[in-house]
Amino acid sequence: MWPAAGGPILRGPLPALSLLLLGVAISESGVSSQQAPQFRTTVDLTRLEATVLDKRTRQPVRGLTRDDFTVRVSGRAVPVTAMTEVAAPVTIPSDGPPAVRDVASNTSIVDRVFVIVMDDAYAGLRVDPFYNAEARKIAHTIVDSLGPSDKAAIVFSQDNRHAVDFTSDRAALRQAIDTYALRSLHPRLAVAMSLGTLQRARDSLLTLSGYRRSVAWITAGPQTNVTGKTEIADWNYLSNSIGADDAPQVAFRHFQRIVRDGALSGVPIYAFRTTGLQAPSVADVVRGRMESSDTNLFLDSVAARSGGDAYIETNTPSRDVARMFTELSSYYVLGVEGVTAAAGSIQRVEVAVRDPNHLVLPASMLFEVPRAGPDSRGAVGGMLHAFATPLAAGSIPLQMNVVPMAVPKSRDQALILTLGLPTSAQDDATDKFTVRTFVFDGEGRREVFQQTQSVTVRGGADRLAEITSRLALRPGRYNVRTYVERVGSQAVGSVFAQAVIPDFAGSPLSTSGIVLGRIGGRPVAGRESLADLLPFGPTVTRTFAPVTIVGALWRVYAVGDTAGDVTQTVEILNGEGVRVSAQTSTIPAEAFKSPAPSGVEQRFDLPLRSLADGFYVLRISAVRGTHRVEREVGFRVDADDSPASHGHDSR
Repeated sequence: MWPAAGGPILRGPLPALSLLLLGVAISESGVSSQQAPQFRTTVDLTRLEATVLDKRTRQPVRGLTRDDFTVRVSGRAVPVTAMTEVAAPVTIPSDGPPAVRDVASNTSIVDRVFVIVMDDAYAGLRVDPFYNAEARKIAHTIVDSLGPSDKAAIVFSQDNRHAVDFTSDRAALRQAIDTYALRSLHPRLAVAMSLGTLQRARDSLLTLSGYRRSVAWITAGPQTNVTGKTEIADWNYLSNSIGADDAPQVAFRHFQRIVRDGALSGVPIYAFRTTGLQAPSVADVVRGRMESSDTNLFLDSVAARSGGDAYIETNTPSRDVARMFTELSSYYVLGVEGVTAAAGSIQRVEVAVRDPNHLVLPASMLFEVPRAGPDSRGAVGGMLHAFATPLAAGSIPLQMNVVPMAVPKSRDQALILTLGLPTSAQDDATDKFTVRTFVFDGEGRREVFQQTQSVTVRGGADRLAEITSRLALRPGRYNVRTYVERVGSQAVGSVFAQAVIPDFAGSPLSTSGIVLGRIGGRPVAGRESLADLLPFGPTVTRTFAPVTIVGALWRVYAVGDTAGDVTQTVEILNGEGVRVSAQTSTIPAEAFKSPAPSGVEQRFDLPLRSLADGFYVLRISAVRGTHRVEREVGFRVDADDSPASHGHDSR
């Protein structure tokens, strides 16, 4: 039996622990609006979250009132003064096009936030291909089940070169999933990396109080009988060797924190084991119990103590993804009066409901009385706080688009960054902003670039000004974080994006990103810096009236002129994934004779007049031999959108 560790602890906001878990600003919906449930009273209320399920079916129980709940703090009954039921839709996996979000924003509305932990740290010497395939299948099913307003991040226990920030871009998430592969490690190191990553993923979500958050932990569960002859205890250290001189204390400390803090303010952990049902080994028979049972007990313990569930005794864990989404479709936010302990003190909180057939998760937890300080969802009071938060936020609404493009005869390539800033509606008004951009490597460990700009924008009916700049970077993956401060006020905003700059000069086939430009309206500031790359300034606008003239530009790069022609397809898909237009062309091999990277410019005018109102995806695919590259941009057609609205002259 796993040792008791005092129950989970609820804390206030924590500082960001890693740039691996970044994101866009999110807001809760369901019965909610863009803001999370707020209790406005004349007394101080403590906010608690609880999921209520039917004990037999584990289906959410809806329609409860505050009179159905009983809350005790350190054994003392306290009144439930306010209650809100929050619901998110149960999503059916869709075969439609992935959500395309090439423009990052800090004003997005989100129903749920997931961190998918793909545990690639493995204690065995031989990796069964079934484990890798099942892990990818589970993760793909989770991504396919995301709602249009859900956000997910992907992190790995060992190799985070392909980790993905919080996003609703399913294509980016799927690409990361397909890189997953178990890698053998010493058992003690595998345990430390597995549990450490799980702990950090959960901790990162703790800073996001007010959101429906969860961790999906996809793991093989390290094996103890590694060689078939010699038993190397790994997970079993946690159950059998606690307190022994050779116990891995660092792993046990991770375990203690996970089971103690697992239910922090509604952060359930759902564990999916990828190994399937297993027959007992000779070593299992000799010692009288199965190693697999020990691992399952551990996974079940962690999940249950966090308010989640473990899907372990099955050969098809991907089918249980629907159960996870069902459980996460509803929860209750309770406003509790009477928590009068000193700030920073620890109080035990127990939540129950009147019906004995209902299950409350978590039923018992430890609560750390919040200290005074900025709330993770409150107004941002300074650039430092904006930098520290793991999610884009702030009182200044922002939009940002990043597009990679090759620079001939240069080791550094260009990352074209376009930022959308709000303006006053009055033509004679001006706003001054300080814009700081930081670029970190793909794992968020090292700063590789920064710049500071002073920007003055005038007002106008379009209510949006755009500035573009050019960042010189080597090929690779990057996290881009931009912070904006309105001069003379406390207003601050942040917006984050991820970018991948291909090795244009070394790849047999690659493309730049797709740049959209439009005619009419306010000129894009800074477009002169792109004169050798683009004939216009990019726009972050993605909603257009049918009468608007919008063009797309990209470049196709290929190394050498002997590998054959490039076949290119340009198509438009509607919101259901149905192709509404397509055209195919050939770029002859002779077009790539110039020294690499030799780019061939391509242009396409969006046929807005012929499209009905709705969401669309512009997809370009280039094929050369066995190599294939795809790029996508999402846009919306809206006949009610004024031609002057969001107008920008990209010329």
